[in-house]
Amino acid sequence: MQRISYTNEWDTPRVFLIRTSHPQLVKVTEPRVEIPPHASAFVRLWFAPAEPTSADVLVFINNESDQNEECLLVRVRVG
Repeated sequence: MQRISYTNEWDTPRVFLIRTSHPQLVKVTEPRVEIPPHASAFVRLWFAPAEPTSADVLVFINNESDQNEECLLVRVRVG
């Protein structure tokens, strides 16, 4: 498991919905995260055991309306 720090840059508390482009390789352990204003929280990612492979996985961080706020690239290399 890995974790990525994410900061709510807004002046109000926000709920973020998090998912990945390849959930069979990388899953978000808590797909809904509430972060106070100007505070940080961790996005925890679980990596599935896999055969030797290499893949680019996008981590989508969306607002409560499921509109994209940010997209992160995670390069996965196994083996």
